[in-house]
Amino acid sequence: MSDKMKKSLFAFYGIWAAAVLLIIFIVPTEKTRADIGMILFFVLAAAVSCGITYMGFNKDGLVSKIYGLPMWQIAARYCGIQTVVTLIFVFKHYPVWIGAVISVILLAAALIGTMAAENARDMIAGVDDGIKDSVRRVKMLYTTAQSLAADCEDAEAKKMLEKLSEELRYSDPVSIPEVSGLEDDMESGLEEIGSMIENKNYDGITEKIKAVQTLSSKRNTACKTAKSM
Repeated sequence: MSDKMKKSLFAFYGIWAAAVLLIIFIVPTEKTRADIGMILFFVLAAAVSCGITYMGFNKDGLVSKIYGLPMWQIAARYCGIQTVVTLIFVFKHYPVWIGAVISVILLAAALIGTMAAENARDMIAGVDDGIKDSVRRVKMLYTTAQSLAADCEDAEAKKMLEKLSEELRYSDPVSIPEVSGLEDDMESGLEEIGSMIENKNYDGITEKIKAVQTLSSKRNTACKTAKSM
């Protein structure tokens, strides 16, 4: 957070607190000790809200895991609600213990929201990492098939592997949980084909390749269906 933003933040809550306090003391009503207590709760809310907002902006946009809101929104709502509660209890003179209980609950709720916070940048990075991992798996299948085609000495099997590698190259790059089993079977099938090529045992290799091709087609269909829902 820049120094300018810090100053603006402190200025906003300072002006807000000053305006509310002026309203409270300008309005000609008797101020009791109970009213002073509610006023102190308001001042505390303004100070805590300022701190929460500063923390949120200073750490690249913290987001509460509990409320799903940016920290500055939690701070603003807490301060706003506490302002209303304070004004009601100061001017209506309801039993102060009720106002105190409400104020403590509001403070606790705001602080709990700040404790269960996660950096928004880290959340986005986590999603990106998940996508990269799923894409990496499909690329690995493509690379494996391409390598097997290069090493295969059987003309028919080589042609089929080249076709399979092209299919994998243009397959849906992002995996989904529903097709993880199919991808596991594809990896196992390619491993078996690799062992056959390494041992120059080409008996039944075309059937193995067809099986992997079938799995690849099923995977692509499942991905397409899932993303169209």
